[in-house]
Amino acid sequence: MGLDAYVTCNCFEEGKLSNPPKPFTIDDVYRDEEGFLRSHMLDSLRKNLDYSDYIDRYGALNDCFYDWVDHACEHEDGDYCSEWVGNWAGAREFQSVVEELGGNDRYPVLSGLIPDSNGGCFPSELAKKAIEEIDDLVESARSLVFNSLVCEDSESPIWSCADSASHPILMGPGFEMGMEGNAAYFVDGKGRTLKSRRFRQDPIGLEGENGSQEMAITLHETGERIRSFDSIGPHGAPKVAREFWVEPREAPFMYEGRYYRAERIRSLLVASVETGNPIRWC
Repeated sequence: MGLDAYVTCNCFEEGKLSNPPKPFTIDDVYRDEEGFLRSHMLDSLRKNLDYSDYIDRYGALNDCFYDWVDHACEHEDGDYCSEWVGNWAGAREFQSVVEELGGNDRYPVLSGLIPDSNGGCFPSELAKKAIEEIDDLVESARSLVFNSLVCEDSESPIWSCADSASHPILMGPGFEMGMEGNAAYFVDGKGRTLKSRRFRQDPIGLEGENGSQEMAITLHETGERIRSFDSIGPHGAPKVAREFWVEPREAPFMYEGRYYRAERIRSLLVASVETGNPIRWC
């Protein structure tokens, strides 16, 4: 599951549709509250039937109408613009980027752009302001350096965060480990918080019945040792001795200087401005 979105065209309202197939007429066509083209005739036939009976009796007629709808104008399915925003993890990532780069104070429209679930609309009246904000967001993201926790036998970061951010990564009884700015932090059983930019894990004893492997964590800067109830990572990798360090890298949502998810959202916003129609989430 993920988040898709579309902006409908105005061809129906502007009289630019092709003629529907008989027995339908253009007067029979209307746009529903979700932006889809519907038929009064089909609504009437469907009214007193459950869906299976309706399809048994009028399936061919139903298909005839919606086959036409798919190609009734120059815009396939009547979509002026349609985009896959991303899976829900990606959608939440966009929200977290907005928050980390200024939140509601800097981006009041973008902060409320992404819905909590599929469905609903983003009003066209806010689209122009949202474009200004997303352009500023992308420009800021280009120069943003993320601090990435990496290790010697994996090319992908275990975790990344901005200078101003703090994120827990591993939590358990008497232990917490995470990222805060440009360092890893550790909270031990005594309640102490220690920070390090380079550390090592070494297994202690045998792997537990639940698959966990107790580790001794040695901080490079001070030599202090902390016990962790499990391996720091990477996820799914063998739980062995391993060196970790924090280094600056391009933000994980950027690719060669481009923020593609933001570009897709911007395309929807531009379409909303050009048509005057809302962005519809699905």
